[in-house]
Amino acid sequence: GVQRSMLRGLPDLIQYLSQKIADGRLRAVHPVLALQMLAGPLVAHELTRPLAALVGFDASREAVADQVAALWLIAMAPERSLDAEPT
Repeated sequence: GVQRSMLRGLPDLIQYLSQKIADGRLRAVHPVLALQMLAGPLVAHELTRPLAALVGFDASREAVADQVAALWLIAMAPERSLDAEPT
């Protein structure tokens, strides 16, 4: 089923993220956390979509995915270290 096909693709995605992190193209975090930070908001959106509609949020799934991906790329930018002291 769906879970089995997700499990087949997961190692490839983790490897892809690992390589981008190693290359310095993404922030140095564990690749599983990077994946969770991308997938989590999408899952949360799907779970709360009916509630969001009650308050007038009617963005398409595609628009939400685009915005989440854009925000994820900002969060994953390698410029700042998570270990750095706040300024």
